[in-house]
Amino acid sequence: MQFQREPHRGHGYPRLMDQWPPDGGNVYISGYGFIHLDPGQIERHEIRRSASLAGGVMLCLLLLPTIFLLPSQLLVRYIAQFIPVEDPDSLVFWNAVLSEVRTFLWQVGSYLVPIIFLLLVGGRDLRRRDNTTFSAWVLVLSFGCAMGLSAAVTCCGEIFSGVLSNLGLIEAGGSAIPSVPAAQALYIIRNAIVLTVLQELLFRGLLLRMLRKYGDAFAIFITALVNGLTTGTLNDGLCAFIMGLMFGYLVLRTGLLSAAVGGHILCALWPALFETVGRYLPEWAPEVAMILLLAIGLASFALICRRDENAFILSSKALDYRRMSGGQAGSGLPFRKKMAVTFGSAFFSAACALWIIQIVQRLWVT
Repeated sequence: MQFQREPHRGHGYPRLMDQWPPDGGNVYISGYGFIHLDPGQIERHEIRRSASLAGGVMLCLLLLPTIFLLPSQLLVRYIAQFIPVEDPDSLVFWNAVLSEVRTFLWQVGSYLVPIIFLLLVGGRDLRRRDNTTFSAWVLVLSFGCAMGLSAAVTCCGEIFSGVLSNLGLIEAGGSAIPSVPAAQALYIIRNAIVLTVLQELLFRGLLLRMLRKYGDAFAIFITALVNGLTTGTLNDGLCAFIMGLMFGYLVLRTGLLSAAVGGHILCALWPALFETVGRYLPEWAPEVAMILLLAIGLASFALICRRDENAFILSSKALDYRRMSGGQAGSGLPFRKKMAVTFGSAFFSAACALWIIQIVQRLWVT
């Protein structure tokens, strides 16, 4: 069975209403193939297809780190043969630097493959540019909102981590920050810049645009959900989900991926800086920074609401499959039915289940 995904020259399929069979079903049209005439079934099929692609992205992010880890390790060992080690301090230095290089290689490879995958299969969905733009000043204030939300999420995340630690579900006090300054610089570049750009390109640049034809709210929610699940831990996943809603909003309101990239870099840069240079600052510095960022976020939110009454209203425009099938224009599936169809996709549900199982395993393995 073939489904025609776009109307002929944007004016609906040719003479479908005249050829509509009395019992429904499919009709064959020369040059098009078998076309399902029920717009609801067409929309369900399209949502399942997009959900399967999102599931493929999730499986890539689940399996590829293990696949790329061995080549990255072998490459780093090959490079290490040409590095002279004269004393123990030099050994510690190069060990920390090469460890960051290895992590950088397999993480970048893990994101590049799903990005290329979506670019190859996305097709015309990635060329849509429907957006409701607002002024540059409101965009700057949106960055302030993102920073304030990031501080609030960080505070709540620390409280939640403390609760999980008291329950014995996670280890307390663990940190992946290297002690060597050069490795710390590589750590900040990797986490706050490179991975941030790749994540935004994958989730908000490709996946969000592919899902937007089903409605802005649906696209933002599914993209943030995929982003949160693929983080791999419960605490970080909840934070990524909340921030993903904000970054998706920035992209849809401005039509610019750079808006989400800039906001994400700002939100990822300040925690990384505090983790690396926090030992040289007074003990009260992180708390003061949190309060300052929260104040900036609240002030930015108030100014946006005062300057633009529609700043936080998303577009409800979605692809009208009823009109494309030759009938009268009408609303498509509601949000809850779109969610039901999405999780009805076996591929998407299986990918979500695998990530949830991994998150639960990490909770119990301390």
